[in-house]
Amino acid sequence: MAVICPPSMVDQQLDSKFFPRFPVQPMKRLHQAGLILTGFRRPLQDSDLWALEERNLSCNIVPRLHREWDKELKKYHRKNKTPQSDEHEFKKVNLQGTTDVAFAGKKCDEPFLVKAMIRVFAPYFVLGIIFKLLSDLMLFIQPYLLG
Repeated sequence: MAVICPPSMVDQQLDSKFFPRFPVQPMKRLHQAGLILTGFRRPLQDSDLWALEERNLSCNIVPRLHREWDKELKKYHRKNKTPQSDEHEFKKVNLQGTTDVAFAGKKCDEPFLVKAMIRVFAPYFVLGIIFKLLSDLMLFIQPYLLG
């Protein structure tokens, strides 16, 4: 399901440069060198930077995060149908002469934004972890291959 971006964001995207896709890595590096030189000569401005791809725009990412957060909230409200009253929320416990406040009753799980973010961004992190592990593995294997 594609989300239509607001017109102001679409206009901004049309005015700015599109990110070049080169099949060869050295060509990509040369293209980035131009941006680095521009940044060395003068401070970079928005017009100097490349436009994001449509899948990376905030108007496409934020709705996915909202859907996952809504799922997390629904799961929380399903588990905790009755709100706890103020009388049962805290109880005083005497521990070694000091008075501490502890939660009474059953422990309820709170909704975690991190869980929603993991469900949205996990494929990107998993792919990054795999590449990092392969890179580290090659660093350890390289002396044996050369030796």
